[in-house]
Amino acid sequence: ILNWSTLPREAKVAKLLEGERIFEMPVEKVVAFLRELLEGGRTLEFLRILRHFSKGLFVPAMARRASVAGAFEQVADWVEIPGMPVPAMDELMEILGRAWGGEKDPNVHQAISRGVEHVIWFWVQGGNPARAHTLYTNLQDQVTEMSPPAPWKDRATIDLLGRLGSPERMGLLLNQLFHTEKLEATSKIYPYLRMLGAAGAQGLVHRLSEETDRGRRGRLADALKSFGHIAEGPLLESLMAPEWFVVRNALNVLGEIADSERIPDLLPSLGHEDLRVVAAAVRAIGRMGGRQAESALVPMLAHRDTDTLLEVIFALGELKSKNAVPGLIELLQSGGSRPKPAQAKILEKAIETLGLLGSTSAIPFLEELLARRRSFFRDSRQPLNLRVAALKALAAFNTEEAQLSIERAIAAEPKGSERDALLEALSQTLV
Repeated sequence: ILNWSTLPREAKVAKLLEGERIFEMPVEKVVAFLRELLEGGRTLEFLRILRHFSKGLFVPAMARRASVAGAFEQVADWVEIPGMPVPAMDELMEILGRAWGGEKDPNVHQAISRGVEHVIWFWVQGGNPARAHTLYTNLQDQVTEMSPPAPWKDRATIDLLGRLGSPERMGLLLNQLFHTEKLEATSKIYPYLRMLGAAGAQGLVHRLSEETDRGRRGRLADALKSFGHIAEGPLLESLMAPEWFVVRNALNVLGEIADSERIPDLLPSLGHEDLRVVAAAVRAIGRMGGRQAESALVPMLAHRDTDTLLEVIFALGELKSKNAVPGLIELLQSGGSRPKPAQAKILEKAIETLGLLGSTSAIPFLEELLARRRSFFRDSRQPLNLRVAALKALAAFNTEEAQLSIERAIAAEPKGSERDALLEALSQTLV
């Protein structure tokens, strides 16, 4: 030790590789010499000493394991040295992985965990999160094979992922996402994001709430969808945000990944003050499906906003909700004889949906919409667009009762442009 600084490099290497002498040296001197070798490009000598020194991670004496683990944490923190050779990175990860799986002391394990963190982040920072994901997967395999389960090891894993998913690191990773083709990102970046678990989902949700660029918001939403149910917690928290667009974005993603059990959490959004949020909630609940979705959306047929009503009617049609038939008929009955263009669009959609739902209880009402009503003093009828919609809806039933209704209406229709239009619509349905 006293003569260490005067020894030539070759002699230092020989001394450190001789028996147990490396463990008699102060750790700081071993670490400093490893750094000297690395910066001098002496990779082979660096790796020989690193392997020899790593034996200290697997001895019974906890004091030695703790000392060597601290040294390896420092070495792993050198990953940002320009030109850090890949063989050194691979060797570090192999050693730390075995130590991670076999270490039984929580305090020693913490130093090993921080070393693992540095190595994994090296690959992410270098633009290769897929490699980082593979290393972490191998790490978990080693844990399964080498040590019995322990609650503190589960906690250590969560802490590691939390550090890897810190806001600063997520920022760099998401910048990679924005500059990577979507198809390529699904294989190179999405797996790493999912690996981060709740930390990754939380980071995506946070960035989604701040992102102003529409294209980037779409990329973030796609990445969140790949998380599946893991992303539900952070997204549900976003439903309480004061910004309308944060709530809307969360609803859009929840509609893709959540099931009907989450519908109660979305119900308050149906009464949101911003109609864009209401529309997103209708779409999300409709996608989740089930009886709860029907129960939530059928009362929305009384909503006064035309865009919202269109979303509700479409969702109920997708749900094949026969429970919506009375509400749709009531909506049509309240439409009046001369609806405005926006309202006429709603009425057409409602009629189309009645045909889609296929409830025979709607046939008499559709027949009434289609028919021309004559009396001594006047000849009344619904607007042509609604009559055509009613004819198409009846044709969609494909039943004898519906067919007879169409035939009666056509037979009673006088010659003229409207009869021609009805016949044209009928011919289109037959095709």
